[in-house]
Amino acid sequence: MTGVKLSEQLKAVRPDIPIIICTGHSSLIDEEKAKKLGITAYVMKPIVRRDLPKPFERCWMGTTQG
Repeated sequence: MTGVKLSEQLKAVRPDIPIIICTGHSSLIDEEKAKKLGITAYVMKPIVRRDLPKPFERCWMGTTQG
């Protein structure tokens, strides 16, 4: 199961769940599609250590990337 499929199923059960997608390269999802799916944060690998907290902060604050 892909992360996209898993996130869709999780959102169907619990729409308010925060989700972070982390990918190195994907033709299945990009930042725009992630936003449309209600994904809280979209992160490209490799991630710089100083940027690591940012997606978690978005989850805690309840905001989507944008």
